[in-house]
Amino acid sequence: MLSEIINNYLPVDRTNLRGDNFYNNKTSAIKKELSLINQKHGWQDRKTCPVCLSNDYKIEFASFGIDIVACQRCTLRYTAKVPIDPNDVYDDLVYFDNTQNLCVDCHEYRKERFGKDRVQLIINQLGNIRGKKLLDIGSGSGYFLECAIEAGAECTGIEAGRHLREWSQKGLGVSIMIMKDDIDEMPSNMLFDIITMFDVIEHVLDPVALMKSVCQHLTLSGIVVVFTPNFDSIGIKYMKEKSNLIFPTGHVTCFTNKSMNCLLEKVGLRLAYFETCGMDIADILGYLETDKEQNKDIISFLTNIEDDMQAVINKAGAANHMRFIARIK
Repeated sequence: MLSEIINNYLPVDRTNLRGDNFYNNKTSAIKKELSLINQKHGWQDRKTCPVCLSNDYKIEFASFGIDIVACQRCTLRYTAKVPIDPNDVYDDLVYFDNTQNLCVDCHEYRKERFGKDRVQLIINQLGNIRGKKLLDIGSGSGYFLECAIEAGAECTGIEAGRHLREWSQKGLGVSIMIMKDDIDEMPSNMLFDIITMFDVIEHVLDPVALMKSVCQHLTLSGIVVVFTPNFDSIGIKYMKEKSNLIFPTGHVTCFTNKSMNCLLEKVGLRLAYFETCGMDIADILGYLETDKEQNKDIISFLTNIEDDMQAVINKAGAANHMRFIARIK
């Protein structure tokens, strides 16, 4: 069993993906975003669960001085404060600079390692996607859209970040439209066979409203593909507020399996596929490497078993990213 799990695991080259000093660079980027929000429109309180609307919550921990709370009904985790205007971050060059290290500079690696894998996951559900209409919400640098176009899909993207949107549009060319508008601003007759959201829904203040809009633009036989951090994971369980996935300037909502299923039920979707695939050990190593001398023994140990351990964590459904595919009931 273990040998089979390990042999089927596709490793992630974190050096190629993240480069040196990832954790410190990420922390510095978040602090710049906090400063932007403080200088511009500021923050507003949020005490009601954005999925089940419960007011029954407990503080889990604080991240950069902002409480992360746990809904006692659906288990969603969410920030107790949110930016009044998220575009304070997304429309600023700081955001592009921050994403450039994570997305733009490793665009080709992301395309080969993640883009093709995501397209294959969709093909496994729908079969040949040639001629299928696909909308990618939060299209980023466009590496997934490149792969989807190569597979024959008719693609449209939405990207909130102005500078990132302009960069990806230039790279993808006139054959594809990258829009700023939210999906709820689309004409009602624009329907898609595939709607994808990779690392998007955790940024959204009202995930229920977003998913309702998604359903309105989905064909009856279509699928919704959602990748998002998994709060109920090994990485977050042990790193807590030190996890690079926990930050209040962007990740304002963090799902568990239970809270995601609650969301799907609420908007009239049924779960068709679920798995977890993450970088729990890589994230822990990234944090430990901020003090390499102090942590050299544990770094050496984890580095030697990183891929094998992550393969087992993924298979156990405990990795720090989860993948949902849903269909209309």
